[in-house]
Amino acid sequence: MGDGGAGPTSSAVATEGAPSDLALPRLAVPRIDLSSWRHALTQAAPASLGRFPESRGDSPSPEPVETALLTSARPQALLAVLLDPAAYCRAVKSLVRCEGGPTIPVADSHGTRWQRTVDWELEIPLSNLAGRLQIEPDADWTGVTLRFVSGDLAPGTLHVLWTDKGGSTATTAPQSTLVWASLTAHVRDANWLLRRLARRDPWTEPAIRGAIVWIAAQALAALAAQPGASEGPRPAGPMGRTGDRPLAPGGAGLAAWVGSAGAGSAGSGSAGPGTWAAVESAPSGRLASIRIARRWAWLAADALHQIASVPVLRSFTGWSEITAARSNASEAEIEVEDHIPFVDFSARWRLSFGTNLEARALRGAVKGAEWSWSATSSVPSTVVFSSYPRLERSGWAPRRFIEAEPLLEHGLALALGYVNMMAVEQAAASHRSSP
Repeated sequence: MGDGGAGPTSSAVATEGAPSDLALPRLAVPRIDLSSWRHALTQAAPASLGRFPESRGDSPSPEPVETALLTSARPQALLAVLLDPAAYCRAVKSLVRCEGGPTIPVADSHGTRWQRTVDWELEIPLSNLAGRLQIEPDADWTGVTLRFVSGDLAPGTLHVLWTDKGGSTATTAPQSTLVWASLTAHVRDANWLLRRLARRDPWTEPAIRGAIVWIAAQALAALAAQPGASEGPRPAGPMGRTGDRPLAPGGAGLAAWVGSAGAGSAGSGSAGPGTWAAVESAPSGRLASIRIARRWAWLAADALHQIASVPVLRSFTGWSEITAARSNASEAEIEVEDHIPFVDFSARWRLSFGTNLEARALRGAVKGAEWSWSATSSVPSTVVFSSYPRLERSGWAPRRFIEAEPLLEHGLALALGYVNMMAVEQAAASHRSSP
């Protein structure tokens, strides 16, 4: 599907990379305008973008969480990876089972299409996930739908689309292919760990979906960018920011994009509704920062003042107990203790008050972690939460997860950033309205 265009017109090109025995009509799905996502990636200039829906995670029919990135992978290579069950295990190394069944024709209200069944198992600490999915290519071969039909994540749908700048399926220009993916699934029912996490608040479930779809898109695109590789490349080298420089406030491009939401809907050159996220990586591929942006109906100064209050700070994940150590007009130091099993967020933090609200963990489990809050002067204000959480230091469970799948350094940080944005907004609104 092109960036708002008609998509590929040559069937010979469109089906390059597809198995020769799949000559049946494919699944017809609604077209997604990818031009707004390319515009957003250009304006916000992150490595990748994500969007969380406005609906709460406890909705009976959850809306999809979306992500998009630019890659050097050729569209034909993306198609080949998504049609090959064995490639899934090469793309995601913690997938320990990817058994594909035969290709079969299926007749339904859409006509005759083809499916291929895949039995999968994902190895994760504490409790594996497993189930069955069906591969269904889109009608024009520029997208693939994975339907989770039984087991964990079922019922659910992972939809992946791609396009190059011109809307054709062949290109050699670097980073010119846009990959978009969305995930809809009730992850709260997947296993006991996810059920426990999802009970904490209404935002944890969409946060988990956001981490899953981001990792899936990144892993599949990385493998497609290196055809013939035995496995997809992963971030390498030590985690941690270079030197002692603070987390750059940044996020101006993302804030401008999210602030455009009032100008129109996604697909018209402006941001659609929801909470937007930018994931930025260091040259090594390790996490550089997560930025979460959302419009609040407050003045910027009022928003930052509310966030800096102790009752609101307690809404941060893991900030169960806060003890003031010292403070003056420009900064304060606080001791934070948490009570979350398998995780340790305890640390001494220094908060700095200025144009932005900034914080850095001086010592403790997550020493070196940083975050900042900024807000535009418009009303409603676009609030940006930037973070570098050092999750690999936050206890046994996160460390094991990241060791098993290095992309979880980014995925878990993305999920945590979204939950913190939503929890802080709710706590700040409550604190603001209290006498």
